Amino acid sequence: MSEGASTQEAAAAVGFAAVAAAVVVTLGLVVALAGRAGNGELDTATIDATTSTSIPPGTARGGTVPPAVPAPTTTSTTVDAGTGTSAGSTAPPARPPPTTAPPTTTTTDPPAPPTIGGFRAGVQADACGPGTVGTMLAWQSTGGTAQSIGAPDGSVAAVGAEGSQAFCPHQPGTWTLTVTGPGGTATATAGV
Repeated sequence: MSEGASTQEAAAAVGFAAVAAAVVVTLGLVVALAGRAGNGELDTATIDATTSTSIPPGTARGGTVPPAVPAPTTTSTTVDAGTGTSAGSTAPPARPPPTTAPPTTTTTDPPAPPTIGGFRAGVQADACGPGTVGTMLAWQSTGGTAQSIGAPDGSVAAVGAEGSQAFCPHQPGTWTLTVTGPGGTATATAGV
């Protein structure tokens, strides 16, 4: 046999011995661990219900707080077409939009003010009886809840939304129609 062949055989023998030693050590560890684990039979556990403690949901056991889970990041690489170099960048992920709808507000238009379609004043003979003169008024209004006519002497009479009426005796001067509603007040004047 040559010297090169005996070197190869010696190297093979050393390798075989190393593998055999590793197998023996592994088997020894397995046997030792199996001996520590017990005889392989299951024992029954007893629970003393008088000393049990209830832990509310969401509470960490043993007084420890679980670590926060970091938000994932995304990495993108951009290659510059002119130089051929790349520049990596890390950006946090986009946050999803909120799932609750924004509150809706309802706006109502204020009620329209009342309107006066017409207001006339005139003198009418025999309005209050034969030979007497009265003041004849005619009016028309919409959108009001209360209407009144004021005479030149300061007296006030409640009237309907539209109509005509003779006021006796005749009062020369300015008469005023006032219409009040939820949207405000409207006035008109007529003179005789």
